[in-house]
Amino acid sequence: MQRTTALLLSIMWAATAVAQEDLVEELVGEIVDEQERHLAPEVEEVGSGRWRVAGLLSLEDLAEVIGIDAPAGPAETVAGHVAHILGRIPRVGDEVRDGKVTFRVSQVRRQRAQRVEVAVGEDPR
Repeated sequence: MQRTTALLLSIMWAATAVAQEDLVEELVGEIVDEQERHLAPEVEEVGSGRWRVAGLLSLEDLAEVIGIDAPAGPAETVAGHVAHILGRIPRVGDEVRDGKVTFRVSQVRRQRAQRVEVAVGEDPR
């Protein structure tokens, strides 16, 4: 009985330590509330062949915007694609290349690349 009570108390404490929004976002995805509406747009052109995009932007939407075929792989979003290539949780400043597209993480939130700079150049292969 004492072991069960200790386990239950540990679970209850851990549950209260996590914000409700975090729990809901794990189930349904990113929630944009009235305090977050002022955030940057999903896609922002910052130069010739360069964009700053939201990590949750779909790879298909990115491909359409920058004029390339959608990258292959298991990920559906830019953030997921970067994390997949890295093989770990991304950090600010991480840079990966996929063909002629370079992804550079410029902002991370809750262990996800929230903003990513994308540049299209020559394929080095």
